[in-house]
Amino acid sequence: KDRISKMTQVFKIAGVPEKGNFEEAKKFPYYSLHMYVLGDEGKKKKYNRGVEKALRHMLKLSKDAEEDFAGLISLLDGLLHLDPKKRLTAETALDHPYIRNHSAQIDRKEFQQKYVNDWLELKENVLTKGKSSKSKR
Repeated sequence: KDRISKMTQVFKIAGVPEKGNFEEAKKFPYYSLHMYVLGDEGKKKKYNRGVEKALRHMLKLSKDAEEDFAGLISLLDGLLHLDPKKRLTAETALDHPYIRNHSAQIDRKEFQQKYVNDWLELKENVLTKGKSSKSKR
């Protein structure tokens, strides 16, 4: 894809540069004032920051699973800020509650087995494009 298309995809999740959302990004070489999508009734719709909403949509989480992934989504939300001053630093990210909890769990056998099972299921889904009978659990 061309650079404007790629930048538009970033803005769909991180929001367009504007006051309060890294307005300086308007100076990027391929920034365009036309980074809008047509919404209801053909009206232009500006992209607002929506990392959490986009992740929930992409992961297609059930209400029960949303609680399991809330910490991860919070971490990713902090890492995907358009404004570098608001973005989590590597040090802050490593001290995020999700990472601390994950680190505390990795030595448990149950966690390790679930991790292996999740990866095997992901591999099966990728290889069969989600059409495997194993992935229909």
